[in-house]
Amino acid sequence: MPVSGPFFDGGADDAISDYCDWAAHEVGHQALADWHENMDEAFRAPTGRYEATVHVEDAPRESVVHDTGMIYNYWLEGYGSRNAPVTSFKGYFSAERAATEAKAQIERLVVPIPAEFMSRMGGV
Repeated sequence: MPVSGPFFDGGADDAISDYCDWAAHEVGHQALADWHENMDEAFRAPTGRYEATVHVEDAPRESVVHDTGMIYNYWLEGYGSRNAPVTSFKGYFSAERAATEAKAQIERLVVPIPAEFMSRMGGV
């Protein structure tokens, strides 16, 4: 009995790989949006300089959201050596909150698997 279809010709593997790339992109870009939203809500007198350094880099199966290493990024987040108790500024924790918020949204963002990928995997 001859067999055919995406599970046998490699099409399903390609679709799963593409889905993983898409899912990482969706979650990474949501985390970026959450980080910017947190900064918008927390910063009292934003100049835009730090916000402009926060971005996402997409790669196969991952998206990395980060700033480009501004010298005061640890201080703004609350992890710097000059934060409390040295000063009264405890930090905004906007990146940490964005990561937590994005993790809470993963299922909503990437499940159910879009029909485009399901059909390529041999699903309905």
